[in-house]
Amino acid sequence: MPRTLDHDDDDDEWEDDTDDDGDDTIPCPHCKKEIYDGAEQCPYCGQYISEEDSPREAKPLWIVIGAILCLAVAVLWAWRG
Repeated sequence: MPRTLDHDDDDDEWEDDTDDDGDDTIPCPHCKKEIYDGAEQCPYCGQYISEEDSPREAKPLWIVIGAILCLAVAVLWAWRG
């Protein structure tokens, strides 16, 4: 005698556990696409998720030139004085 499977009883016990696999997503604050919760940078728009994750910006050129000129003036003043 062949076996038959009764699928009706199993449907009531089925629980969707797709949220428990650790792949939590959040919307990107810039482009609003879904990204992984632990991502540092959005793979779609390329923006960093938080300020702490973004790389340091380079100092403006006028600050570097001003510091070099101040140092040169101090050295010349000390050398002549």
